[in-house]
Amino acid sequence: LSIQSVTGGGCNSKPIACGQTVATNTSYNTEMDAYDYAGTAGQVVSIAFEWGCYNGGQVDVYYPGASMPSVIVSAGCSGNATNVTLPSSGTYTLLVHETGYNGVNSYSLSIQSVTGGGCNSKPIACGQTVNTNTI
Repeated sequence: LSIQSVTGGGCNSKPIACGQTVATNTSYNTEMDAYDYAGTAGQVVSIAFEWGCYNGGQVDVYYPGASMPSVIVSAGCSGNATNVTLPSSGTYTLLVHETGYNGVNSYSLSIQSVTGGGCNSKPIACGQTVNTNTI
């Protein structure tokens, strides 16, 4: 049995900042991991999510003051990303859980702004090649 608030970032939420990736796991079938994101009206963010290869997981995104998820990002081992235009400024609640609340798994969650060059972006000049990798 789990209970979680969907307002103000949720109970015992962890902040997730623009440009940040969180890699962790759930331990209980009904677990909901809460994250809070300080968003600005009109900001376009990309929410990327990958749930290990057992069943599927999802991220329920609650806009400030919402009682139902405003956006749901679902994924399995192939991952998924969704662009969202934030309608208001305030604290957004993101709840990560197994889709049917009946399994545990590892997951990765990222949030990145797609406006204004993104967060923690690196400049690239016309004709330039960048060789790097994700960690």
